[in-house]
Amino acid sequence: MPSFVDVDGNGSLDLIITGASVSGMEIRALLNGAAKGAAAQYSLTGATLWPIPDRLTLGDLMTVADVDRDGKLDVLIGKEYGTIEYFRNTGSSTTPVFQLQNQTFGGFTIDDPTYARARSIVVTDLNGDQQNELILAADNGTVRVYQFPNPVDKALTLLDSLPSIGFPGTGLIAAAADLDGDELPDLMLGSIAGGMRYLKNTSQRVVTGIPEEPTGPWAFPNPTDRYLTIRPPYDGQIDVVSLSGQVVMSSQAVLANVETVVDLQRITNGMYLIRLSGSNRSPQVQKVLLLK
Repeated sequence: MPSFVDVDGNGSLDLIITGASVSGMEIRALLNGAAKGAAAQYSLTGATLWPIPDRLTLGDLMTVADVDRDGKLDVLIGKEYGTIEYFRNTGSSTTPVFQLQNQTFGGFTIDDPTYARARSIVVTDLNGDQQNELILAADNGTVRVYQFPNPVDKALTLLDSLPSIGFPGTGLIAAAADLDGDELPDLMLGSIAGGMRYLKNTSQRVVTGIPEEPTGPWAFPNPTDRYLTIRPPYDGQIDVVSLSGQVVMSSQAVLANVETVVDLQRITNGMYLIRLSGSNRSPQVQKVLLLK
């Protein structure tokens, strides 16, 4: 099952694939080699294996999302008997470590036989208020929208059961994306019979007044032959990461709007991700080409 999420924080969607192999369940991450807004570039040769969360089995439905809003992707698993399990990422963005936090996320316990299978889970901000909603599509054909729990161990609050869509089929799989360019995610529903429904999002878009993070370059020059100047928009630390997700230089402290020079002499030529992270701030990533 594919998931499109921004793993490395550079604004472009990466691809997470979950499936079964001869050796069991596998999760592979393919980083998008294209810039934000450009056509996606995925390479199987650059795919990295992610660790399998304990208890993930064939028949479960997994999704990745930043559940605890720490800038790293966590895992929610819709279990075949109806519960949802939450695994927190205690590693890094590109080298995750998943630890079980809650076996009944949202307050769901083992279902009655009318559900019988796992819920398909979508985490998305439906109206632009920078607060996620949780969409659950069930095997029995029901689709429900919940307020995302805050704190994360809180029971879910039902917002809408979407009665107007009628019966979309059984064995539902849900996905969300902005399909019409209005900056609101729409919903796609696939059923076991092979049908697909497109549900346009008609929510009123909320303007929060929260300023956008700066999008201008804060790591320069690019390309560089050795030295890289960092002038970040906030206090934090930077890591230099290869396109395969390996940290090649780590944990150098930087201050907001103060220039820090980084020496790249020890690493080989190539394209690298400069990852900026800070307390209670969304991580930012810039691509830099090193040519000595």
